[in-house]
Amino acid sequence: MKKLILGIFFLILSLVRISAADALALIVYEEPVNGQDDMMKVWITAASGSNIEYKTTPQSLNRNRIRRDTVKSVYFFEPPVFKEAVQLFESRDYRGAREKFAECKEAYDKLDNLKGNYGTLAGFYELETCRKMFDLESLKKLLDGYQFG
Repeated sequence: MKKLILGIFFLILSLVRISAADALALIVYEEPVNGQDDMMKVWITAASGSNIEYKTTPQSLNRNRIRRDTVKSVYFFEPPVFKEAVQLFESRDYRGAREKFAECKEAYDKLDNLKGNYGTLAGFYELETCRKMFDLESLKKLLDGYQFG
């Protein structure tokens, strides 16, 4: 009975993990064995100062890690939510765009320390939507989150 409850608990935890947004990216890295550059298409789930966590298929539950010092570059593909937000921004629907940019920023918050990620770019555009709407109170609140120290 304990195994059944424990199994259900782990299944629920894995489903919660699946629903988080994973960033589709190309990673160019140095092969540790032969020292040559290689490239792989991955879905990045998290990044820290020393490792990048990824999976090789969108449905995969297995996470792999690669050391950041072996990674030469990361190229992110544009996520659909960001593309939709930019379309709203360009059509001057700033309220709708702000909601989508906030959604994108929240979905990719685990990748903040990777250069070129769409979560940080969505945060910038969220600030821009507040500026365009002259919503200075919201702009100040958002800016406080970007202040260092």
